[in-house]
Amino acid sequence: MKPSVDTAYALHYGTANTALVRVLPHRLHREMWLMVWPDGQQSDFGNLTRIKDAAEVICARGRNSTLLQWKQHPYVRPAEAPQSDLNWEQAA
Repeated sequence: MKPSVDTAYALHYGTANTALVRVLPHRLHREMWLMVWPDGQQSDFGNLTRIKDAAEVICARGRNSTLLQWKQHPYVRPAEAPQSDLNWEQAA
């Protein structure tokens, strides 16, 4: 199966080029999204509105929340492996 191009989101503070957090589509559940932090940790998955809201709440702590801004990026979804080849850790 060919990789498909989706949209990903990155939350930036002010004019910083480095994202505080990225929101990516879930690998198996096409309507679900998850947060990916700079250290590689991933959140549980949920719908896009809920995940983006949670990311904003977490990132706004100790910051001026009016300076948080979302940027949209293309995201190439990896080719899907057959369901039997995936284990729980690989699914996220």
